Amino acid sequence: MMARIGLTAWIIVAPTLFAVNGIASAGQNCPAEVILKAPRGELRTDRAVTFSVTVRNPGGSPLNCLLPTAQVYDVLVLREGRMVWRWSQGMRFAAVLTPLSLPPEGARAYRVDWETSQGALRDLAGEPLEPGSYQAVAVLKVRPEIRSQPVSLHFPPPASR
Repeated sequence: MMARIGLTAWIIVAPTLFAVNGIASAGQNCPAEVILKAPRGELRTDRAVTFSVTVRNPGGSPLNCLLPTAQVYDVLVLREGRMVWRWSQGMRFAAVLTPLSLPPEGARAYRVDWETSQGALRDLAGEPLEPGSYQAVAVLKVRPEIRSQPVSLHFPPPASR
């Protein structure tokens, strides 16, 4: 019984400790900038797509934020506002508070690959991706989330390649 009370107290107090040490806790403002880069031009539904996600501190002082889990970022692909792919789909992330710190004007880059399966890019349902226009967005998983500007992706029908 005593161990359970101690653990509960730590979980309740932990975000407060981080805020006192200068880290914006979950639910507080994190002044980071998120930039997504994707290949330009026409893409192919039978080839992997590599994204670059950059988290940047645009300010002149150190950036210290706290993420509610071990997941730092995500990449979403949407078609007409409907999510068709998400990098983190099926992944599990530790439920631990995770600090994110960047020096003034500093940045951290991540690579995200949308891999093919059985010769095709797949949507969330496991179906081959349909040709057409899509939008991709990167998300920094602080609360509230910070999203990048959307990036257009175009997959023409195979006959027009």
